[in-house]
Amino acid sequence: MPSIQRIFIVGQPGAGKGVLAKILAKKLNWQFVDADLGIESHVGLTLHEILGKQGLDSYCECQFKILETLTNKQAIVVATDGLVLGNDKCIALLNREFVVHLTINASTQIAERTTDGPPTLLNFDNYSNLLDELHAERDGKYESVANYSFNRDNDTLDEHVQGIVEMVNNT
Repeated sequence: MPSIQRIFIVGQPGAGKGVLAKILAKKLNWQFVDADLGIESHVGLTLHEILGKQGLDSYCECQFKILETLTNKQAIVVATDGLVLGNDKCIALLNREFVVHLTINASTQIAERTTDGPPTLLNFDNYSNLLDELHAERDGKYESVANYSFNRDNDTLDEHVQGIVEMVNNT
């Protein structure tokens, strides 16, 4: 494997992509980049429902341009948006990068996202349905681009951060 210059964190809303990216960037003495807009988890609808097909295509093209720009940088850890794999160009781009996939189940997402009050503008039942829909649609895509995956349902974040740091330092 060539030297790791960039790390992209992918996963469902509420998986902890931003938390992991910040901790990892600090441990590596790299720059943290937050490209996770988190629109779906705040509004409680999929972006397709919010934007329609044309709007979603434009959004995904914007995501691609952001990723493409970031691949010109080195020593960065990027927390990506949940829809980062919304088009084939983003998938192809991430297949050339080092990608960490955080898995999480819907009940943990709900527990973590509702700690400080309602996570969305919709009721709790709709949010649960949204998460189930997002898992069905995206989990396989996230796994397909990942070089390293781990489950965020338990408290082993530090252990996984150390494992990723060792991978980076040994390439």
